[in-house]
Amino acid sequence: MTNKSPRQFEELADRLMAGELGTRQLRELERTLVGNPQFQQRLLEYCQFQAMLSIDQRAEKLVDELRTQRAVQVSTKQEDVTRQPVETSPAVLKASFPSGQALVRSALFAGSIAATIAIVVLGTLTLLQPAVDMGPIASSSTRDASLLPKVTTVKTGDGTTQLALSKIGLVTLQGPSDFELLGPRRARLTKGRIKFRVTDVGGRGFVVETPDGEITDIGTEFGVDVGSRDGTGLVVFEGEVDLRVPTDSNPQPASTDQQHRLVEGEGVVFSRGGRVDRIMSIFTKDEFTFSRGYEPSKGNLPVIIDARDNLRTSDTLQFYEIVPGGMREDARAYVDRPAHQWNGVDECGMPPYLLGADYVKPFNNDKFRKNFELQITLSVPSQVYVFFDDRLDPPEWLRQEFEDTGDDMGIDMGPWRSRGRLYNPQSGRGPGVSIENALSIWRRKDVVQGKVILGPNKGGVHSAMYGICAVAVGSDETY
Repeated sequence: MTNKSPRQFEELADRLMAGELGTRQLRELERTLVGNPQFQQRLLEYCQFQAMLSIDQRAEKLVDELRTQRAVQVSTKQEDVTRQPVETSPAVLKASFPSGQALVRSALFAGSIAATIAIVVLGTLTLLQPAVDMGPIASSSTRDASLLPKVTTVKTGDGTTQLALSKIGLVTLQGPSDFELLGPRRARLTKGRIKFRVTDVGGRGFVVETPDGEITDIGTEFGVDVGSRDGTGLVVFEGEVDLRVPTDSNPQPASTDQQHRLVEGEGVVFSRGGRVDRIMSIFTKDEFTFSRGYEPSKGNLPVIIDARDNLRTSDTLQFYEIVPGGMREDARAYVDRPAHQWNGVDECGMPPYLLGADYVKPFNNDKFRKNFELQITLSVPSQVYVFFDDRLDPPEWLRQEFEDTGDDMGIDMGPWRSRGRLYNPQSGRGPGVSIENALSIWRRKDVVQGKVILGPNKGGVHSAMYGICAVAVGSDETY
């Protein structure tokens, strides 16, 4: 039995699929497979995944080579479909392993590698959907990595495209973008924005390469923005990621490369050479990925156009999420508590004057900070509202500049973990359901445009950070 770790094996398999495996490493991989059915099965799954992504004619050449030179019995049933280049318009692209279509009989043997690949293209899509029926173990091998099929490149125009990867997760592309699948658990983004959500445990460890560094998913959802002059943007919506930023022009990992672990609610902009800075705020809305600045060309001007605090990058990497027109029942409340939601305190729902308002997701843990300031910028004359926890005494800045409306906002805290313990395992949906706490709705005493400064929450463990939203007054030029 081999003493190779699963991680080392997966790195070898990734390089094999990418055509980067040298003779010495290929022999090392072969030795790893000897007497280890688990690794043999895992490599077969990698080959299946590569077949799913490939549209290259060399896949057929590989089948012919294995059929004639290595005497591997291949049973291939090719449906009558046509191949088309991957130039997509906004659509949902799905890659899976459907039952009932036995397209390939593949084999791995103890001591070497044999994989047979067959392709079927569904309709006008170029993401491939092979179903594999395992046949008997055959004794055959190939060492020519050049016979491995090329990978699929997805290029999109303007709009949103979703790419579903079987046993991995969902990739949302915001065009124009250039996204290339390099292997079972590796992709490259050279232009555009994506939001990557892992929905299967097999997707953990997926790597996204960018011109400025590479991101390794730990789980569960993150976004990447490539193409801005100041570098590549990375934000973590849920879970964790590892970021590697080369400190020189060498693309291969080096001991001098900067390594960073980012958790949910944190975002950075990074560039080759080792520069890593905090992203202060982002914009999200409905099915879009995210953007680091508002985009008037894609819609009317948001009410809230900026959110920033008085903290330094050395203090925090957290970002503020601005959601134009996003206030509604079950709206997510904080960037670092994905399951916390705003709701009406009873079945009557939240006050109608808040529905459709722009709002900001702050960082819930900022409730502890004493010398904290949050500045929001409003594009038009607006009414500003703050939801403040009833368990706390209103601070001086709130009492001076705001007034209590007498209305309340409920918060459904949903499931969340702290120090390994699960809190509030049940979560509700809709107004008045599973409401743990109430927050009073305070309204600013005057209509304001431009910058508004909010002070510290001064809360403790058993409290919630305040929420912020804004409604334009006398203007229809907003979301």
